[in-house]
Formats: sequence, C-alpha cells, structure tokens
Amino acid sequence: MPRLTQQLLTPANFDAVVFDMDGTMVDTELIYHIAWREAAAALGYTLTEETLLATTGRRIVDCYAVLEEALGPTFPMPAFKASWESYWHREIEHHGVPLKPGLLELLDLLEARGIPKAVATSTERTEARFTLEKAGLLQRFPSLTTGDEIQHGKPAPDIFLLAAQRLGVAPSRCLALEDSVAGAIAASSAGMTTIMIPDMIQPPPEVAARLHSVATSLHDVQRWISTTWPT
Repeated sequence: MPRLTQQLLTPANFDAVVFDMDGTMVDTELIYHIAWREAAAALGYTLTEETLLATTGRRIVDCYAVLEEALGPTFPMPAFKASWESYWHREIEHHGVPLKPGLLELLDLLEARGIPKAVATSTERTEARFTLEKAGLLQRFPSLTTGDEIQHGKPAPDIFLLAAQRLGVAPSRCLALEDSVAGAIAASSAGMTTIMIPDMIQPPPEVAARLHSVATSLHDVQRWISTTWPT
C-alpha cells in the first residue's frame, strides 16, 4: 500500500485541512451498518455487506436510493426512515463514538501550528453535530459543511468546494483527508490534494491514481505534516 512519500510537497502547498467525518475521524461506519441491518431485519429484509459498503461516504438521500435499488420496490422505505435512527442512537449511547487512531494528535498539531481545518461530511447537519459532540470534537471545528447543504453528494465535488469557500481558501490550497472511495473522488475532483485513509474499502487503482497517497492511519498523516509544515 502506498505511504506518504509518493510526491515531494513543501509547506507552501497548503493553507488548510478538510476532514471527512465518519470513517475518517470517528469509527462510526460499522455503527451505521449495525443499525441499518437491524432496522431492515425488523421489517423482514436482509441488507448484504455489498449493499452496505455501497453506501459508504454517501449522503443519506443517496444511501436510500442504494437500498431501494438493492431491496426492490416493495421495501417499506418510510418505515425504515422512521426507525433506523433509534437503533443508531442506541449503539452510540451504549458504546460512544470511537475516535480513529491518531486523530487527537493530528488535531493538536494543526492547532499548535495555526493551520485552519474544517469538516466536510455527507451526514446531515443535525446528526453530524450530534456525532461530533458525542465524540468531544464539535468545538474543535469552527467550520462544518454537511450533506444537506449541497445539491450533489459525494463523489461530486460540491461539498469540498463549499467547505473551501467557507474557509476562504482555494480548493487547490487544501489538503483533504478521506476514508471512502466516493469521498476521495469528490475531494480530488474539487482540486484538493487528497490523502485516503481507508476504513472499509481500499481504493481501486483508478482512484488511487488520483490521490497524493494512501495512509494506514492518521498517525501517518500527523507525522507527515509535522515534517511538511515546519513550526
């Protein structure tokens, strides 16, 4: 797997860092899968791993379209929409929101260096704020862009373009951190230098070719930035 040495970059390349949330900063993708499986099972349907993986990194409206295509026209989507969040909240209340390894060290580094940062997540704003608050991260991100604020979700670049606009930084001057294939395509299409930290799916070759690099964890990113962005 490629590491953080694919290209020689200098501190002049970046002015800000844009983070995806689920799967990149917080280990919540599996929690969604558990909740969605249980909600579907309660309605008499089985969600396969393939279908769940196809929703990774996508807006909720796009995820619903994936489920409807996989489960057919008889799937009771209104009932599913009304019930799945209760399963998700139960999991969060019982187990909390696990942080990805290296996240706090990376945030500490960025804050110590005065490097602006933002969140660009496909999750809707209310749910995103709930997740960040439960994880103890909400106050660390003054800029939050969510999936319900854009017309086209990932893999379209809209959310990253809006996040850069809110930061007041050109997309080409942003470093994006993503875990999903859809998110990596979106960030790179926006013109951001993109590092992928895969959560559930490794990038196929055509996606890996768009990236600056693929990291094994946020620890890799923290170590790389500590040498790329001098004090």
